[in-house]
Amino acid sequence: MLLGQDIGLELGLYRFSMEIEEPMELPEFKGGVIRGGFGTTFKRLTCYLRGLETSGVNANCTECAFGDKCPYKIVFEPSPPKGAKRLRNLQDIPRPFVIRAPSDARTILMPGDHLEWEVVLAGNVISFLPYFVVTFKVLGEDGFGLWRKGRRSKAKLDEVLSVNPFTHESIVVYDGTENMFAGEGHHIVTGGAIDEELGKARGDSITLNFVSMTRLKYKDAFVKVPEFHVLVRNLLRRVSTITYFYQGIEMETDYRDQIERAEQVSHDNLSIQWKEWIRYSGRSKRTMDFSGFVGKIRYRGDLRQFLPLLLYGSFLNVGKNAAFGLGQYEVEW
Repeated sequence: MLLGQDIGLELGLYRFSMEIEEPMELPEFKGGVIRGGFGTTFKRLTCYLRGLETSGVNANCTECAFGDKCPYKIVFEPSPPKGAKRLRNLQDIPRPFVIRAPSDARTILMPGDHLEWEVVLAGNVISFLPYFVVTFKVLGEDGFGLWRKGRRSKAKLDEVLSVNPFTHESIVVYDGTENMFAGEGHHIVTGGAIDEELGKARGDSITLNFVSMTRLKYKDAFVKVPEFHVLVRNLLRRVSTITYFYQGIEMETDYRDQIERAEQVSHDNLSIQWKEWIRYSGRSKRTMDFSGFVGKIRYRGDLRQFLPLLLYGSFLNVGKNAAFGLGQYEVEW
């Protein structure tokens, strides 16, 4: 049976709080706004080649001699390192972070209001937290939210907390008032902590609540209701790849056996529905379809060997565009 300790991936969960300084317009789903400009700003602050690009020299990550050290390359344009046994022929691999959008239906925020979201960092990228903090700080200063009167609204990064997702204890790791960062004492989710949490679970039934649009593909088509084996196929691929490239651990499991067992698990559709979301990308100047299913589904069967995978997936999201808030679900024991 697969255990959390067998997976061995370490995760850091961080809650960001931004204080609004000017009236701000937001969509109902905040993931697109939080991600908007984040990659560009992250690159501006961390990329080794940025100075060359602004000087008119054509440079890209695939040709960069500093690629294995560059925070931008590792976080946003990761690719298998030399000597990697897995995915050697792929140009990229899953990004080692997840932005968890808030369940906040407000579309107008006023000065003094706060907007919160969470960021999950995986494996060795936990040490890159300061880059994420500085990027969101600068993003708030440059302008945040939807365009309003020809520009975005100013905001101040107020606080960042390191959160234990099981006990809900938190530690301040960045204080915006003092502009101080604390580099030690973070709460880290380990495989052992995953296994301890699983002591609360039943082995024959589990409910998942998909709180953001989830896009799972099976046989080249997006599924409208996630059968358990489709979910497991996606989670096995995502969790094992992130663990391998960012923790240096090869998951020891029989993937074919896991999928065959997953095919025996039944489901009850409690409230799954398809939700449309079309987003305009200012960077690519085109509309993008991020529609997916949301709602609750209950799985029944022999689930014990899948529980660590499901719990890891609740932090890492699942499916397309998982890094930017899609495919987020909650586990209900």
